[in-house]
Amino acid sequence: MFEHGAIYTQEAAQPWAQAIAVAKGRIVAVGSDAELQAWMGPTTRRVDLQGRMLMPGLIDAHVHAGDGAMAELFDCLFASDATPEQIRPVLAKCVKGSPRGAWIIGGHWDSDFFNRFKIGSPRRWLDAIAGEHPVLLWDDAFHNIWVNSAALQAAHVDAATADPAGGRFEREPGSREPNGLVIEAAAEGMKGAVPLRSASEYRRGVLRAQDIAHRFGIIGFKDADADPAQVAAYHSADSDGKLSVYVAACIKTQTGQDQPDALLNFAAIDEVHRAHQSDLLDTRFVKIFLDGVPTPARTAAMLAPYLPDSKGERTSGMLHVNPAALAQDLIELDRRGYTVKMHATGDRAIRAGLDAIAAARAANPASTLRHELAHAGYIDDADLPRFAQLNAVAELSPVIWYPSPIIDAVISAVGERGKRYWPMRTLVASRAPLAAGSDWPSVVPSMDPWSGVESMVTRSDPLRHSSSALWPEESVTLADALRIYTMGGAAALRREDQTGSIKVGKSADFIVLDRNLFKVPAQQISDVRVLMTYFQGRKVYSRQPAAAATPLASIQELMLTRIDPAADVLWESVATISNAAGVEDRQPRTDAQWDAVRRGALALIEGADALTVRGRPAAPVGSKTEGDAEAGVESVADMRKAIDADPPRFANMARALRLAGEEALAAIERRDAQALFDVGGKIDEACEQCHRAIWYPRSP
Repeated sequence: MFEHGAIYTQEAAQPWAQAIAVAKGRIVAVGSDAELQAWMGPTTRRVDLQGRMLMPGLIDAHVHAGDGAMAELFDCLFASDATPEQIRPVLAKCVKGSPRGAWIIGGHWDSDFFNRFKIGSPRRWLDAIAGEHPVLLWDDAFHNIWVNSAALQAAHVDAATADPAGGRFEREPGSREPNGLVIEAAAEGMKGAVPLRSASEYRRGVLRAQDIAHRFGIIGFKDADADPAQVAAYHSADSDGKLSVYVAACIKTQTGQDQPDALLNFAAIDEVHRAHQSDLLDTRFVKIFLDGVPTPARTAAMLAPYLPDSKGERTSGMLHVNPAALAQDLIELDRRGYTVKMHATGDRAIRAGLDAIAAARAANPASTLRHELAHAGYIDDADLPRFAQLNAVAELSPVIWYPSPIIDAVISAVGERGKRYWPMRTLVASRAPLAAGSDWPSVVPSMDPWSGVESMVTRSDPLRHSSSALWPEESVTLADALRIYTMGGAAALRREDQTGSIKVGKSADFIVLDRNLFKVPAQQISDVRVLMTYFQGRKVYSRQPAAAATPLASIQELMLTRIDPAADVLWESVATISNAAGVEDRQPRTDAQWDAVRRGALALIEGADALTVRGRPAAPVGSKTEGDAEAGVESVADMRKAIDADPPRFANMARALRLAGEEALAAIERRDAQALFDVGGKIDEACEQCHRAIWYPRSP
């Protein structure tokens, strides 16, 4: 029994309740505390929500969860805003830690990287750092790659290699020699030269992705482009009883078909589906890429031309599949019972996708399948009402539609119309079916959905790097945003009768939050913390809530009592492991050492989450001594002024600490003492920056 709560049901007949009863993984009663007393029995376990908000678990309708988790575990990663000088030492470290000749995979350079930084030959730049290793670095959109000479040789690409349909190899000036930048279908083809990950690596990725999802309150997701090995990993976890999240796997098809007029291999799709369909894994989904991205790569299919490129040339992008073949694909997939997710970022691609859905509706009038246009950002006015008319889903990417570097890159290629991105309110008003997804690890740093929810309401950057808004007239209400992430997501998974709302008979899939989202300013939505996540009635995640506010609360106390001790625990544990094992062999001697350092990493994350930003009082955590408390009282006003004066600075500090903790957890899972030792340096530096900001607020 969950009682004394503010329960947001997503059911129009009873939007709010105080209590719910759960039995055998199902919701059996919803109502007031008094009404549910009748359900109490001698063995009833009671959970006092203490007025906290309980709501349906969220669903990420577009994510590459396994890929993102495996990248965290195994890839050579750097921040998307990294400069060449910041990328260089990261790659050098990865080279040092890899066997001679091993592939180095990673990223992610931002879409405007080679416009901002003039690198004569991207290929040779990598050669100078990692000439003896094939290197493949994805961009932030995961559509284009940056490779070195060894990678080109491994893929048998040279000056004589022709550009494939739907892609190209950029060339050295005045030559046909590839310069290391590989676009769209050409990138997909080169990826085939990279050795496949092992089944155990895929399996570890699945379980880590699930843990990340639970922490953010996600109880289901759609893997938007799952290759057969990824699908098999989900199936294996479900078969072994290890999966505790709903997964819809979009079966991968050839990105940028070599023959745009050719039809898909339906028999191969059926084989993957039939071999892996299971209780929590649904394989009745297929992915098709219609175009690229509207960044300086200029590969999204647009109705009007892009701005001139660096050569003064104009293009309208490209369609990967010819419309006639696409219509036939949709008709046949719809007939076979598959929901199709079409990547379509340009308005011409959107129109082609809607036309194909219309053809399927005409050919299969009894079908009720809701096909999806993913990243439906640019939509021509004439096509807006067609989503509702065709029961076609506009699948949105809210984590990237506020002012940000990726939006700046888009506007630099598209022009002023780039500011009219994602007509969300218009789609809601038209009653179009909607869903939303993070697209992690593409563009965004994590699967966290809450910044997406906030930006749907504000159309502004939750991290406050920018004070402007992107087409604010198209913002939606919080109720709309939450419905898109719950009921919209459930329908995208074809499980709307099972989950997505708090209703008698549905699965007990819900989350408990540390605040009522309807009672805080919209700018605080992204600060929400999930306290508990329940999946089919079982608690799969739990976090300790912060204590209630007190007059002594201050940034200084928080730093003294939460952040620093966490960093100390982690740093000391890192030193213990690296000293005991020796940095060279990277093998710890005891599981107890790994357990200790894991506790330190989790403490660091908790402390980072508690760090106050935007001038609000910090969560009280006590203080070491009376003197510390008195000092906090005396200086709290000055410190809050410092925070108010520069909230992005503190937001970035908290984010840096959290990311360091996440990186530490990934290193712990790999049992990599060297990587963990290196993370310790980042933590030490981040804590020192916090100290400087607190004690010397005017210092740079």
